[in-house]
Amino acid sequence: KNNFSILNAPNGTAIVIGNFDGVHKGHQALLEKLARVSKSKSLTPCVYTFYPHPKKFFKRLDAPKKLMSLEQKISKLALFGAEVVVVKPFNLALSSLTFEEYIQHLKNDLNVKCIIVGEDFVFGKGRSGNAEKLKELAPEYGFEVEIIEDVIEKNGLRYSSTQVRERLIEGNVKDAGLELGEPVTYKTYLYEDDYCNLIAHLSGYSPIKKGVYFAKVQYTDDPQGYEPVVVPVTIKGDKAFIAPLAEMPDLKEGRVYLSLIDNIEK
Repeated sequence: KNNFSILNAPNGTAIVIGNFDGVHKGHQALLEKLARVSKSKSLTPCVYTFYPHPKKFFKRLDAPKKLMSLEQKISKLALFGAEVVVVKPFNLALSSLTFEEYIQHLKNDLNVKCIIVGEDFVFGKGRSGNAEKLKELAPEYGFEVEIIEDVIEKNGLRYSSTQVRERLIEGNVKDAGLELGEPVTYKTYLYEDDYCNLIAHLSGYSPIKKGVYFAKVQYTDDPQGYEPVVVPVTIKGDKAFIAPLAEMPDLKEGRVYLSLIDNIEK
């Protein structure tokens, strides 16, 4: 259990719940609402998320691959105002909770005073709870519920992690980044092969269409003499190749953020 008095939440928490993969613009609207509500009610803004993705736990064939590392997700959630991020292991015990047990868990363990959810929010065993049911039960458990409308893109579709993954499969990395509010960035490791290529493994991340892209390479530890650089990157399967070319910026093996900016080959 989490003791939120230690985390300086004497008045309780306002929370949002979800996987938040990519922390796209729809998520950001939810987080901005969380920050406003928390400030107005003197509550601690809290994000409640899961690891691994529920579909991965159930070994579903359609389980999505991640858009960012867990560390990146937590950092971006904090950037948008989350003061507390609870990463709940998604396991058999959690997946077996009924929606009423789930509400009790939130109330008892997180000292929840307000829950902010989207219109399509579902929770509890078998996804038996939804936003309206949560709002209906809220007075009984002593917290408030606010439901926000989906954030819609210009094309009429709502922002979603699924849509970002589809953009990557199409090779449209620029539009994928626009939906996130920043380029798609994978934390990975560069190593040199026998042909002087630098290679980054992308396994575990959402797949990207085979092609050549502009990508920014930034070392995670900011080593002296190595500024972030934009280079051409060839993606094949779960690997990204940086070939040794004339006038190529000096790069070395190491842990990096690889940010996909745009296509070179359309």
